[in-house]
Amino acid sequence: MYRRYVNAKCRVQQQENDARYREVVEDKIVKEEEL
Repeated sequence: MYRRYVNAKCRVQQQENDARYREVVEDKIVKEEEL
């Protein structure tokens, strides 16, 4: 039970990291297009 909770927590953290990474990449693309 506890391990499953930890795994779910890790998965949520991974999704948040992916979303944040995608935002950073999109910001970088926008900045390069503006140049």
